[in-house]
Amino acid sequence: AVHAIAWGDVSTAYHSTGIPDVVVYAALPAGALPMLVLGQVAGPAARNRIVRAVLKGLAGRLPGPSAEGRSKNRSQIWAEATDAEGKSVSGRVTTLDPYDLTADSVVRIAQRLASGTVEPGAHTPSRALGPEFVRELDGVVVSEVR
Repeated sequence: AVHAIAWGDVSTAYHSTGIPDVVVYAALPAGALPMLVLGQVAGPAARNRIVRAVLKGLAGRLPGPSAEGRSKNRSQIWAEATDAEGKSVSGRVTTLDPYDLTADSVVRIAQRLASGTVEPGAHTPSRALGPEFVRELDGVVVSEVR
């Protein structure tokens, strides 16, 4: 079974685009739901030094997906934006498995930071690296839907 979950707004989307009302939904396997709930409950508790130490110890012991399993997974992001006049545009980004996408993006971001081409300060990835950065990542396909 797949569940759709509303996550609420995404702070980085606002900081990248200036759009104040961003809402995110995700379709996840049913098995992911307990982990999301645990994350919501454990989040405030993780401010405690002892709880953080226990969670760090557990994180190192949790198995992740195998390379073979990751090679079979893809993620898809769909977005739609509507302006004040009611005109809308939507698009889709299809990516590698999130673990592989994260690893690829972290390496590329670190390379850009090391090159000195990013202004000092706090940035979202698109603000620091440009809105086309996502197209440089391995296995990413960006398509405009309408």
